[in-house]
Amino acid sequence: MRITKRNDKRYPYEIELHGRHILIPQQKQFGTYCRNHGCSVTACSIALQEIGKMQADKSAWNPQEIANKAKKEIKGYNGSKLSIWGCKTILNKIAGKEVAFWHSNDGKHDAAVRSAINAALKAGHVVLFEEKNPIHTVIILEVDEKGRWVIATNGKIVRRSQVTETRKGLHGMRGANNQKNWWNGKAHGAGFVIVKG
Repeated sequence: MRITKRNDKRYPYEIELHGRHILIPQQKQFGTYCRNHGCSVTACSIALQEIGKMQADKSAWNPQEIANKAKKEIKGYNGSKLSIWGCKTILNKIAGKEVAFWHSNDGKHDAAVRSAINAALKAGHVVLFEEKNPIHTVIILEVDEKGRWVIATNGKIVRRSQVTETRKGLHGMRGANNQKNWWNGKAHGAGFVIVKG
Protein backbone atom coordinates (compact mmCIF):
# COMPACT_ATOMS: atom_id res chain seq x y z
CA MET A 1 0.00 0.00 0.00
CA ARG A 2 1.30 3.43 -0.94
CA ILE A 3 0.43 6.40 1.32
CA THR A 4 0.56 9.99 0.07
CA LYS A 5 0.08 13.07 2.26
CA ARG A 6 -2.14 15.73 0.67
CA ASN A 7 -2.48 19.46 1.27
CA ASP A 8 -6.20 19.10 1.91
CA LYS A 9 -7.88 19.41 5.33
CA ARG A 10 -10.86 17.32 4.25
CA TYR A 11 -8.79 14.51 2.76
CA PRO A 12 -5.31 14.72 4.31
CA TYR A 13 -4.11 11.37 2.94
CA GLU A 14 -4.54 9.29 -0.17
CA ILE A 15 -3.68 5.62 -0.34
CA GLU A 16 -3.28 3.20 -3.20
CA LEU A 17 -4.74 -0.15 -2.16
CA HIS A 18 -5.67 -3.12 -4.34
CA GLY A 19 -5.12 -0.99 -7.43
CA ARG A 20 -7.49 1.78 -6.31
CA HIS A 21 -6.73 5.35 -5.24
CA ILE A 22 -8.62 6.05 -2.01
CA LEU A 23 -9.04 9.37 -0.23
CA ILE A 24 -8.88 9.23 3.58
CA PRO A 25 -11.39 11.70 5.07
CA GLN A 26 -10.83 13.72 8.23
CA GLN A 27 -14.28 13.45 9.82
CA LYS A 28 -13.99 16.74 11.72
CA GLN A 29 -14.04 18.64 8.42
CA PHE A 30 -17.55 17.52 7.44
CA GLY A 31 -19.81 19.41 9.82
CA THR A 32 -21.14 19.07 13.35
CA TYR A 33 -22.58 15.57 13.07
CA CYS A 34 -19.38 14.14 11.62
CA ARG A 35 -17.23 16.01 14.13
CA ASN A 36 -19.12 14.32 16.97
CA HIS A 37 -20.25 11.00 15.51
CA GLY A 38 -18.58 10.65 12.11
CA CYS A 39 -16.02 7.89 12.62
CA SER A 40 -18.34 5.17 11.32
CA VAL A 41 -19.49 7.02 8.20
CA THR A 42 -15.86 7.95 7.54
CA ALA A 43 -14.93 4.25 7.61
CA CYS A 44 -17.85 3.60 5.24
CA SER A 45 -16.53 6.27 2.84
CA ILE A 46 -13.19 4.48 2.67
CA ALA A 47 -14.82 1.07 2.25
CA LEU A 48 -17.03 2.27 -0.61
CA GLN A 49 -13.99 3.66 -2.43
CA GLU A 50 -12.12 0.40 -1.90
CA ILE A 51 -14.87 -1.60 -3.63
CA GLY A 52 -15.15 1.00 -6.40
CA LYS A 53 -18.64 2.21 -5.46
CA MET A 54 -18.63 5.89 -6.35
CA GLN A 55 -21.37 8.44 -6.92
CA ALA A 56 -22.88 9.10 -10.35
CA ASP A 57 -20.36 11.90 -10.96
CA LYS A 58 -17.50 9.51 -10.08
CA SER A 59 -16.74 11.33 -6.82
CA ALA A 60 -16.34 9.51 -3.52
CA TRP A 61 -19.20 9.38 -1.04
CA ASN A 62 -18.15 11.74 1.74
CA PRO A 63 -19.01 11.06 5.41
CA GLN A 64 -21.85 13.61 5.63
CA GLU A 65 -23.47 12.26 2.46
CA ILE A 66 -23.43 8.77 3.93
CA ALA A 67 -24.94 10.04 7.19
CA ASN A 68 -27.71 11.77 5.24
CA LYS A 69 -28.36 8.61 3.25
CA ALA A 70 -28.60 6.56 6.45
CA LYS A 71 -31.14 8.95 7.98
CA LYS A 72 -33.23 8.72 4.83
CA GLU A 73 -32.95 5.01 4.09
CA ILE A 74 -32.73 3.13 7.41
CA LYS A 75 -36.02 2.68 9.21
CA GLY A 76 -35.75 3.44 12.94
CA TYR A 77 -32.35 5.12 12.73
CA ASN A 78 -32.41 8.23 14.93
CA GLY A 79 -29.32 10.08 13.74
CA SER A 80 -26.97 8.91 16.51
CA LYS A 81 -23.57 7.40 15.78
CA LEU A 82 -23.95 4.79 13.07
CA SER A 83 -23.02 1.50 14.75
CA ILE A 84 -21.09 -1.31 13.10
CA TRP A 85 -24.40 -3.03 12.21
CA GLY A 86 -25.60 0.29 10.81
CA CYS A 87 -22.44 0.46 8.69
CA LYS A 88 -23.23 -2.95 7.25
CA THR A 89 -26.78 -1.85 6.50
CA ILE A 90 -25.93 1.42 4.73
CA LEU A 91 -23.00 -0.07 2.79
CA ASN A 92 -25.29 -2.72 1.34
CA LYS A 93 -27.97 -0.14 0.53
CA ILE A 94 -25.53 2.15 -1.28
CA ALA A 95 -23.87 -0.75 -3.11
CA GLY A 96 -27.26 -2.14 -4.13
CA LYS A 97 -26.16 -5.63 -3.17
CA GLU A 98 -24.65 -7.51 -0.25
CA VAL A 99 -21.03 -6.47 0.04
CA ALA A 100 -20.76 -6.01 3.84
CA PHE A 101 -20.94 -8.92 6.27
CA TRP A 102 -21.28 -8.48 10.05
CA HIS A 103 -19.50 -10.70 12.61
CA SER A 104 -19.96 -10.57 16.38
CA ASN A 105 -17.31 -9.81 18.99
CA ASP A 106 -18.32 -10.89 22.49
CA GLY A 107 -14.81 -10.60 23.96
CA LYS A 108 -14.45 -14.35 24.50
CA HIS A 109 -12.97 -15.32 21.15
CA ASP A 110 -10.17 -12.83 20.41
CA ALA A 111 -8.05 -15.38 18.53
CA ALA A 112 -10.99 -16.27 16.29
CA VAL A 113 -11.67 -12.57 15.66
CA ARG A 114 -8.05 -12.02 14.61
CA SER A 115 -8.14 -15.12 12.42
CA ALA A 116 -11.30 -13.98 10.63
CA ILE A 117 -9.95 -10.48 10.08
CA ASN A 118 -6.61 -11.74 8.78
CA ALA A 119 -8.33 -14.14 6.39
CA ALA A 120 -10.39 -11.25 5.03
CA LEU A 121 -7.34 -9.01 4.62
CA LYS A 122 -5.41 -11.80 2.89
CA ALA A 123 -8.31 -12.18 0.45
CA GLY A 124 -8.05 -8.49 -0.43
CA HIS A 125 -10.97 -7.19 1.62
CA VAL A 126 -11.15 -4.42 4.23
CA VAL A 127 -12.64 -4.64 7.72
CA LEU A 128 -14.58 -2.11 9.80
CA PHE A 129 -13.90 -2.67 13.51
CA GLU A 130 -15.71 -1.20 16.51
CA GLU A 131 -13.56 -0.07 19.44
CA LYS A 132 -14.46 0.81 23.04
CA ASN A 133 -13.46 3.52 25.54
CA PRO A 134 -14.44 5.55 23.62
CA ILE A 135 -16.69 3.77 21.15
CA HIS A 136 -15.05 4.41 17.80
CA THR A 137 -15.12 2.80 14.35
CA VAL A 138 -11.89 2.24 12.43
CA ILE A 139 -11.15 0.49 9.16
CA ILE A 140 -8.40 -2.13 8.92
CA LEU A 141 -6.77 -2.01 5.50
CA GLU A 142 -4.00 -4.61 5.45
CA VAL A 143 -1.27 -6.40 7.42
CA ASP A 144 2.18 -4.79 7.22
CA GLU A 145 5.54 -6.52 6.98
CA LYS A 146 5.79 -6.71 10.78
CA GLY A 147 2.38 -8.35 11.15
CA ARG A 148 0.67 -5.21 12.41
CA TRP A 149 -2.70 -4.07 11.17
CA VAL A 150 -2.68 -0.90 9.08
CA ILE A 151 -5.66 1.18 10.17
CA ALA A 152 -7.33 4.36 8.98
CA THR A 153 -8.67 6.43 11.89
CA ASN A 154 -9.26 10.14 12.53
CA GLY A 155 -7.92 11.13 9.12
CA LYS A 156 -4.63 9.28 9.65
CA ILE A 157 -3.00 5.94 8.89
CA VAL A 158 -1.70 4.11 11.97
CA ARG A 159 -0.22 0.69 12.66
CA ARG A 160 -1.14 -1.41 15.68
CA SER A 161 -0.35 -4.89 16.85
CA GLN A 162 -3.19 -7.30 16.27
CA VAL A 163 -3.44 -8.17 19.97
CA THR A 164 -3.58 -4.51 21.00
CA GLU A 165 -6.32 -3.71 18.52
CA THR A 166 -8.36 -6.80 19.37
CA ARG A 167 -8.27 -5.85 23.04
CA LYS A 168 -9.68 -2.44 22.11
CA GLY A 169 -12.71 -4.11 20.55
CA LEU A 170 -16.22 -3.27 21.78
CA HIS A 171 -17.94 -6.38 23.11
CA GLY A 172 -21.61 -7.11 22.58
CA MET A 173 -24.26 -9.66 21.81
CA ARG A 174 -23.74 -12.54 19.41
CA GLY A 175 -26.27 -13.30 16.71
CA ALA A 176 -27.76 -11.16 13.96
CA ASN A 177 -31.20 -11.33 15.57
CA ASN A 178 -29.85 -9.34 18.52
CA GLN A 179 -28.81 -6.48 16.26
CA LYS A 180 -32.29 -5.46 15.09
CA ASN A 181 -32.36 -2.45 17.42
CA TRP A 182 -28.68 -1.59 17.01
CA TRP A 183 -29.28 2.14 17.64
CA ASN A 184 -30.43 1.38 21.22
CA GLY A 185 -27.10 0.78 22.89
CA LYS A 186 -23.62 -0.64 22.60
CA ALA A 187 -24.65 -4.24 23.35
CA HIS A 188 -26.44 -4.19 20.00
CA GLY A 189 -23.67 -2.37 18.16
CA ALA A 190 -20.46 -4.35 18.62
CA GLY A 191 -18.51 -6.52 16.21
CA PHE A 192 -16.78 -6.08 12.88
CA VAL A 193 -17.81 -5.92 9.25
CA ILE A 194 -15.92 -7.47 6.33
CA VAL A 195 -16.44 -5.54 3.08
CA LYS A 196 -15.99 -7.49 -0.14
CA GLY A 197 -15.75 -5.82 -3.53
